[in-house]
Amino acid sequence: MMKKNIYLLQENDQNNINQKELKFTASFKIPAGAASAKAPLGPTLGQYGIPIAEFCTRYNTLTADYKPGIVLKAIVHMYEDQTYDMALQDPDTSFFIKSCVEKSETYNTKKNNRHKIKKDSNFSDLITKEMIYEIALTKYNGGLHKKYKKIKSLYKVVTGTARSMGLIVTTSNVLNDNSL
Repeated sequence: MMKKNIYLLQENDQNNINQKELKFTASFKIPAGAASAKAPLGPTLGQYGIPIAEFCTRYNTLTADYKPGIVLKAIVHMYEDQTYDMALQDPDTSFFIKSCVEKSETYNTKKNNRHKIKKDSNFSDLITKEMIYEIALTKYNGGLHKKYKKIKSLYKVVTGTARSMGLIVTTSNVLNDNSL
């Protein structure tokens, strides 16, 4: 026998808690302010009965404060009574790293929703510890403080991500040296 997932939705009153049966949960990576009914978002939402135009309008309104083009993760919870909730998450760490080392804003590389740095592209292959600390601080303040108790552990994760993307982590003194 299969158990149905129960998702608790808490309204304004602390004592009034409604239980809704969760039909499905899906996550989408959509650029800020660019949700549209085109494929793949429109057909995916449509097959589960989510009103596409309403979803796109709501998403674009919620992301109006973000810089256009920033890829955000939208998590959609669809319930049995044909209602849905949407939550937004910060961009991936690789997106922040890519934007730090990118020299030309017109270059965009994307494969399987992961931002990769290719050789012979418009990227510098050095990233400073200060840049990594700023990324870790942004991610920490964006909600990852629940998963990582100290910013130092998140700093190590961001450093590992930068190294796996093919970047060399240096101090800012090396970049200011004229001998390079």
